[in-house]
Amino acid sequence: MTNHVSFGELLQGLRKKQKISQRVLASKIGVHYNTIWGWERGDYLPDSKGMVLELGHQLYLNDQETRQLLEASLTALSPHWLLPFPRNSFFVGREKVINQIHDFITHDHKDITSRYCSLSGLGGIGKTQTAIEYAYRFANNYTAVFWINAETYNNIISSMVTIATQLNLPEKQEQDQEKVTAAVAHWLINHRDWLLIFDNIEDPALVKRFLPPARSGSFLYTSRRQSIGLDARTLNLEPMTLEEGMRFLLRRSQILEQEASLDQLSPREKLLAQEIVTAIDGLPLALDQAAAYIEATRCSMADYLHLFQTSQVRLLDERDIYADHPMSVTKTFLLAFEQLKRRNSAAVELLIVCAFLAPDQIPEDLLVKNTHMLGPTLQSAIADPFLFNTAMKEILSYSLLQRHSQTSTFTIHRLVQTILRMTMDEDAQRQWATQVVCMVNTVFPDFEEELSHYAQAQLYLSHAINCASLIQTYNIISLEAGRLLSQTGSHLIDMAHYTQAETILEQAYILHAQLQGPEHPEVAFNLNDRAEIKRLQGKYTQAETLYKQALTILENTLGFEHVRVASTLNNLGLLYYYQHKYEQAEPFYHHALAIYKIVRGEDDTHVAMSLNNLALLYTRQSKYAQAETLYQQTLTIVEKNLGPDHRRTATSLNNLAKLYYLQDKYEQAEQLYLRVLTIHKAIDGEDDLQVSLTLNNLALLYTRQHKYTQAESLFQRALQMRLQLLGPEHPRTAQSLSDLASLFLEQKQYAQALPLFQQALSIQEKVLEIDHPDRIATLERYQQLVAAIHKEDKTHVV
Repeated sequence: MTNHVSFGELLQGLRKKQKISQRVLASKIGVHYNTIWGWERGDYLPDSKGMVLELGHQLYLNDQETRQLLEASLTALSPHWLLPFPRNSFFVGREKVINQIHDFITHDHKDITSRYCSLSGLGGIGKTQTAIEYAYRFANNYTAVFWINAETYNNIISSMVTIATQLNLPEKQEQDQEKVTAAVAHWLINHRDWLLIFDNIEDPALVKRFLPPARSGSFLYTSRRQSIGLDARTLNLEPMTLEEGMRFLLRRSQILEQEASLDQLSPREKLLAQEIVTAIDGLPLALDQAAAYIEATRCSMADYLHLFQTSQVRLLDERDIYADHPMSVTKTFLLAFEQLKRRNSAAVELLIVCAFLAPDQIPEDLLVKNTHMLGPTLQSAIADPFLFNTAMKEILSYSLLQRHSQTSTFTIHRLVQTILRMTMDEDAQRQWATQVVCMVNTVFPDFEEELSHYAQAQLYLSHAINCASLIQTYNIISLEAGRLLSQTGSHLIDMAHYTQAETILEQAYILHAQLQGPEHPEVAFNLNDRAEIKRLQGKYTQAETLYKQALTILENTLGFEHVRVASTLNNLGLLYYYQHKYEQAEPFYHHALAIYKIVRGEDDTHVAMSLNNLALLYTRQSKYAQAETLYQQTLTIVEKNLGPDHRRTATSLNNLAKLYYLQDKYEQAEQLYLRVLTIHKAIDGEDDLQVSLTLNNLALLYTRQHKYTQAESLFQRALQMRLQLLGPEHPRTAQSLSDLASLFLEQKQYAQALPLFQQALSIQEKVLEIDHPDRIATLERYQQLVAAIHKEDKTHVV
């Protein structure tokens, strides 16, 4: 095959040689600059020889260069070219996929099975457009490119007749369609290095009938089915990335010029584009609709976003009459739903359940453990693996779900969820939402059991958070809803997501007070959790008020010697401890410890917790011998009850290590910290908050030992984890910045320390009260830095 320079490449080279911009050239020949851009990209060609000659004149080309340009315009594509679509000038992204297609089906492969590739995915995900882009981009690599509409038998036959006509085969006029198909197959057998594209395959068996017996070319298929056989390697198309979606939206809507960068946008425009792409979840068809609507109506992105949030379904049903895709997002999905409903009712019910859950990582176990809450059809399917797999096969044939066999989870696109819910009336929606809330509540563990059910809590947390929205949207008032909100809030506190936890716990408070009365223990538990958030945020006065309210309710309803009463007393002790009010804290700890011993016994983990807190208190008071005795008692109880590799064991070891650190027993401290690190990595993985805490503690130890290189490395790792897990404006992130800055301060690397201290203080001013110990400590070290810089400046002046 000849690999000649395309018209677009030649034009671009000649233009740049003359140092003429696209805009200037467009102005000279009287066209829009997008036309020049399209010619150079290869989307289309000038429509006349006269236009090519005018290009040559305006580019000051000599006769030879003008002749080259003319020839390139006449031979830009293969003479055997049948692609019923122009190139999409707004196509962006999919670079990896396009390169994979080429790698899979290129004629250079010796392995014949490498010559088949299938693009699969949800309707509107961009399968056809990706195939079109591939065909145009690599047209010069093939002797012929043919496009076949593979949706139905009649469409395939029609495409075969068109190919026969394009090839000018003698059989092109035959009334016997079998003869026409045979003639096309005969041509394919006797030629090499062609590309055959079967678009929108519904029935792979039907397509197989039309494949030539000897295959010396390449095949590209598109289908909603996630598996079509036909010897093809499948590439599943994902939604566009945020950046790809933004570029497509902004260029398609004419807000951003074709060659312009996203950096040319204002911060507000960037944010609005990000919000639209995120709301649409990167679905290309929906982005195309959004851009077409913005362009046609000249509305702003802010106006569109507001419309999408208030009239989502109506917008998704809008379709530009000039669009490449024949149907709107809504009609595309509704058609798939209707077809699925006729084929498998269990599949539809499964899809509806998924429509009310968080879209990602939906556990199959959620269905298995709640079969009693489902309808008889879906119940039967879940009980019988064969029936379940049959239902899944039907769903996957439309790519309405993604199934991840390694994790036994599903994924569903957000817009599929939206449109599926839209097909129901309000009562049906509320009924399904209530059922899903009950299902998630059944599998979501109590926070008291968190240590043994941590992984399960993480698995279902996103769905529990989604249920909080369902409860609010559909006004679900039930004890199950209240319990799920409460446990979700408790887990979010444990993960340091305080703002989200507080919102959900306030929802829970309203429900429990409404259903059980304002003096019920559940209300007190809620007050206790919300007080915990205030304490962790350094809002000590508010925390104290809430703790005392909770304590009063619990003592009145449960009595003075109850575990929950002891827990609240313990929390009040912690509150005073963190304010350095040690004399106030100690009696609360002792009171809690006495109750735990009476109710739970001497060797209970609650007793260990109280002993641990007292040890922390004695450590702060420099009563190291007393503290060590209590830490050792704590460790003995925890290891006896929970084992040597438990999270609470790690906590006890961590606190004992801190005690050794304060006494300059560095070798003992290091050994314990490394053991803690091993435990947390085994339980939670490499990137976890507890891992980051231990790394930070090790870094502080190495700083004390003047092992600055090791310390810096660990501080940086801890900081990156917290940025990733907690975000840039979290108290623990600020603490990491402050600790790293302190390391540089100790080494007199003031230039590195200064911006880190300023960043830490900026965060702490937003999220911590003015008298919070962490904020005070950072400010004190910052003042030391400023004084040191001032002193150094004076020295240089002298």
